[in-house]
Amino acid sequence: MASVGSGVIIMGIIVAIGSMICFAYADDEIYPGGMVIPKFNSSMIGTMQPAEKFNSSEIGTMQNSQKFNSSEIGTMQNSQKFNSSEIGTMQNSQKFNSSEIGTMQNSQKFNSSEIGTMQNSQKFNSSEIGTMQNSQKFNSSEIGTMQNSQKFNSSEIGTMQNSQKFNSSEIGTMQNSQKFNSSEIGTMQNSQKFNSSEIGTMQNSQKFNSSEIGTMQNSQKFNSSEIGTMRNSISTVPLPSGVKLN
Repeated sequence: MASVGSGVIIMGIIVAIGSMICFAYADDEIYPGGMVIPKFNSSMIGTMQPAEKFNSSEIGTMQNSQKFNSSEIGTMQNSQKFNSSEIGTMQNSQKFNSSEIGTMQNSQKFNSSEIGTMQNSQKFNSSEIGTMQNSQKFNSSEIGTMQNSQKFNSSEIGTMQNSQKFNSSEIGTMQNSQKFNSSEIGTMQNSQKFNSSEIGTMQNSQKFNSSEIGTMQNSQKFNSSEIGTMRNSISTVPLPSGVKLN
């Protein structure tokens, strides 16, 4: 009888110890320090809730197979699209070319300050200017820093809006008789012009006509604001049709 009682006590002790061990392992599974977090691979992303998705700062550390290429951009929601500041760090195959600009929403367009850092194949040429929206056009202050192939020539001036013309604030204040042919503008250097106050004191024999401008040295050329104060030889300056001198 005593042996049976001893056996029951021993069994009870064994069960108690086993229970404590089980609780200890369960504690590791439930509480921090022992909790096991299941890993999910990138194929699970599509089925995740918004809070589960990783943000764009993680993209740089992904393997190539995880990155979405530029052809996916059109189907993304606005919050998923990467902004224009990322364009500079993309590989060539990721960049969208200028033919895509027309179909973009305003928030997707890169602004004119980025044009200078683009490669030649990315730059849109002057023939595209007419079809652009106002916010896309680069303003006249940029003309001086453009390469020759980027500049639009004088024959385009007539079809431009006022805000597109270079130094348009000068054109608006000129009288018709003061303007000279726009094809002459490109060949004059700033240092070639002299002050219009000098023209008024010249004698007729001192004045030269516009056909001489091409052969003059730098210090001889005058700017368009001076033309209105000249006498006699002003008639040799090409004028728009229908315009007469006073």
